[in-house]
Amino acid sequence: MSSNQAGIDEKIRQIENIFVETPQIKEIFEDIDEAMDTARIIDYKKQPTSILITAQSGMGKTTIFDHYLAKYPRYQAEEGDVVPVLSSTLLDDKSPKGAPGHMLRDLGDWLQGKGGTRGELTDRFVVQCNGVKVEAIFIDEFQNAIENGSDNIIWNTSEWIKTLVNLTGRPVILFGMPYSKQVIDTNIALIKRFPVIHHIDEYDLETASGWLIFLDEVDNQLPFEAKVGLADEELGVRLMCAAGGNLSRLMKQIIRPAAKKAVRAGETKLTIDQLLKASIKIQRVPMESNPLNFDVPLDSLEVVHEIAETQYNKPYSRKGNWKYRQVATEEKLSRVLSKN
Repeated sequence: MSSNQAGIDEKIRQIENIFVETPQIKEIFEDIDEAMDTARIIDYKKQPTSILITAQSGMGKTTIFDHYLAKYPRYQAEEGDVVPVLSSTLLDDKSPKGAPGHMLRDLGDWLQGKGGTRGELTDRFVVQCNGVKVEAIFIDEFQNAIENGSDNIIWNTSEWIKTLVNLTGRPVILFGMPYSKQVIDTNIALIKRFPVIHHIDEYDLETASGWLIFLDEVDNQLPFEAKVGLADEELGVRLMCAAGGNLSRLMKQIIRPAAKKAVRAGETKLTIDQLLKASIKIQRVPMESNPLNFDVPLDSLEVVHEIAETQYNKPYSRKGNWKYRQVATEEKLSRVLSKN
């Protein structure tokens, strides 16, 4: 491999590894750390503090998962496997054995989560948690407890989570779409076990200052000699409109592809034109209406959020397909950055 190609590869790795710890993500890290430390100090003999984290797709749930899996990786000790943080996903499986069986497989159960009743599988899970020194249980896609489920299935899921907290003594950290909070709300005993609830909102004009801070830190981490000025007032707002205030869409559909294109072209700076071209190509937003086209008047743009909802709780929905578009504000975008 040539030294030039090695340099390109390193810059692309740098682009892919950009990480900005927002104030809310930092607070969530601190809350999880505190829950894990307290449970460890009392040797998992009392009911732990468990946490629910909700967000639309693309707002940092995976970042939190990855952080803890990197901080507490599985490893091999003399006495066997050690799994400090068990990461599992709640499947869209309405069988009463589905969740405990799947989590046993994730834990490394030699029977692959098979054999026994739901209660017996749960008991086996608790024994194995102690054996591999689990310190916290992370469960993703918690909204699957609701999707196409009956009231009885949702209640049984909430009762199983309560049992999991009680028997393991480990903090359970649930991740899901915003509507998954309904599972917690159905069971007063579960509400008490999840006193800490975080919801990560997509950015809009009311949180524009945080959006600009995020953009400025991304600009600092890009591997170029000069900054593009992502947090400049007008470009920052246009990026918010293009991404709908969603961090994943911002990074995956605009900034990362544009930056990698610039690196491969040998550019020393990322340009607005490259950001625009990435949006046109990947987001398929045409030039004549693209927010990153500065010929499009700023006051004609909107920050639009795509809100995913569940069919279980239909009164919460605005349209027949249970998905709606929400305009974040009525005021003109050009005035947002003058707000205090």
